Amino acid sequence: MNKMKTVQLRARGQLVIPQEFRKDLDLKEGETLVLFEKEGALILKKQGAVLETFDEEMKAWSRASIKALNKIWEDEPDGLWEKYL
Repeated sequence: MNKMKTVQLRARGQLVIPQEFRKDLDLKEGETLVLFEKEGALILKKQGAVLETFDEEMKAWSRASIKALNKIWEDEPDGLWEKYL
């Protein structure tokens, strides 16, 4: 369920995440969060969730890169790559 609350930005740029949100998202004191700006909106995520997403994306990219490199390797004439080895 999507929720909305208003918060006030304090003098030093601080804001308080309402208790209801902290409880629902299991946010603990001292936890590291990542703040993104996207299309004029601020997005706040747990660092662990961002790293998990990043790990999965990197795995997908590496699989795609390996496939692409294998295809290039296979399509090039024999002997072309020896100068790089």
